[in-house]
Amino acid sequence: MLEGYNQRLIEEVAQRTSELHQKNVELSFKEQHLRVLLAAAPVGMLELDESDRCLYINANGSALTACSVEQAMGRHMLDFVHLDDRDKLQQIWPDHLD
Repeated sequence: MLEGYNQRLIEEVAQRTSELHQKNVELSFKEQHLRVLLAAAPVGMLELDESDRCLYINANGSALTACSVEQAMGRHMLDFVHLDDRDKLQQIWPDHLD
């Protein structure tokens, strides 16, 4: 009885492993597709964490801010906003400038 149960568990693990592998392949493809889209976007894009610090900047964002990807990582979003534009940003997004 234990041998039969063990065999079923082995088969179930193998099936689940195969399913996870397929999902990882699909996820990898989608991630690559997203990276291509972000790199080709004709605008600057930032991804921010919950503290409004840069997690990602695309090539156009890097060019617009004159900040390399390495320099951008971890910087607060306000570091990317010109001083003259911060008042307007305060009106639009007040919770992030306190």
